[in-house]
Amino acid sequence: MLLELIRGQVDFLTFLFGLAAIIIAVTVHEFSHALAATYLGDPTPRMRHRLTLDPSSHLDPMGFFMLLLVGFGWGKPVPINPTQIRKGRFGVALVSLAGPVSNLLLAVAFGLSIRFNLVPFSQQIFSLVLALISINLGLAVFNLLPFGPLDGYKIALGLLPARLAYKLAQTQYALNGMLWLMIAALFLFDPIYRTVLHWFFVVVVGL
Repeated sequence: MLLELIRGQVDFLTFLFGLAAIIIAVTVHEFSHALAATYLGDPTPRMRHRLTLDPSSHLDPMGFFMLLLVGFGWGKPVPINPTQIRKGRFGVALVSLAGPVSNLLLAVAFGLSIRFNLVPFSQQIFSLVLALISINLGLAVFNLLPFGPLDGYKIALGLLPARLAYKLAQTQYALNGMLWLMIAALFLFDPIYRTVLHWFFVVVVGL
């Protein structure tokens, strides 16, 4: 969005809508991690003041800038204590899954609001809803990539059999997880996101 604003491809109002959508999407994403961890018995998010919808508690400066610049990014990770979470590795996977699922649910809610004509006839409001859909889908897709430290990697570790999870963790460490994350972000995110966005508008929005 930031590059598009600089190039004159979007106006300032559209940029502000995107900014608001990023703040909402990241806040809900991280709050959902905190809520799931708390529900599963870990008091850490509450003790660290992360069980809140206050955006200032969840926004990561670099992740926020990346979302503005290239459309994918992250929030401030919610601290958890895996030993406190019920259901072991599966519980940790549920906590990790809560963030992307919350973004998908938000996108679906706003998509259905368009489908059933619940959005007031206003170009500004319609633009904001579109921004909320695209940002929430983008955040969900990016975080579901199976590379550490993203949610998709943690979900895989929790759902795979113990031997495969151990091998995945070893492979991630040996291949330098952050390096592969950047490669995935550069080459995998965009085609996956565009495909998901296309089918979302076909299936959910009905366009």
